[in-house]
Amino acid sequence: MKKAPWKDYQGEDIFEGSVISHPSGQQGTVVFDGTRLHVEDQWLVDYGSEIKSRLILQIGAKGQAIRI
Repeated sequence: MKKAPWKDYQGEDIFEGSVISHPSGQQGTVVFDGTRLHVEDQWLVDYGSEIKSRLILQIGAKGQAIRI
């Protein structure tokens, strides 16, 4: 299990396969795609749709996602 290079909004470690949750209640699963070139693009969140969001955008002040 790979450890993400960033922590969640509360400062907890995030791992491949972790489930994160936003204040809205929306949840997604953290996935790692090693075929992508940049680390910011390798760590993604799968919300169950075709498009995966970059993890780094979900855990900051705007997304406020925490690992559950």
